[in-house]
Amino acid sequence: MLTKKGYTIIELIVVLSLLAVLSVILTLSMHHVILINQENVCRQNRLRIGQFYTLDLQQNQINHSDLYFNLWLHDHDICPNRGIVHFEGGEVICSLHSRTNHAPDPSESIEETVPYLYEHSFFLTGLILRQIHFDLLSYSGCRLRVGIM
Repeated sequence: MLTKKGYTIIELIVVLSLLAVLSVILTLSMHHVILINQENVCRQNRLRIGQFYTLDLQQNQINHSDLYFNLWLHDHDICPNRGIVHFEGGEVICSLHSRTNHAPDPSESIEETVPYLYEHSFFLTGLILRQIHFDLLSYSGCRLRVGIM
């Protein structure tokens, strides 16, 4: 009598190929979820930064200028995909995620654009993407460390 002990090579190849197909499907679906969440992170960061920047302009009683906005954003990364960010019409606009035609020229060099934030975790819809930190001047003039979570 023959007794079968173990699997044949064909069975192992079939199982491994099924696992490979499933992993490709999972990777593609997760990539789509990550892109959606990165857009959500950018939108939320732009809203918060716009609110804080507007508040800073009002507190210091100054008018907006691109130079001041870029200095104010020093060491900050608003867009997870490193889109070019600028302030226009009372809102922060990203060259990748804003649905407007006001995006700056993408051919301008990195040195002329907004400096980037360091990356940390940001909790959004269950996925850990990035957390932004930035400094604001308080009413008394001392520096505050603010984290958006």
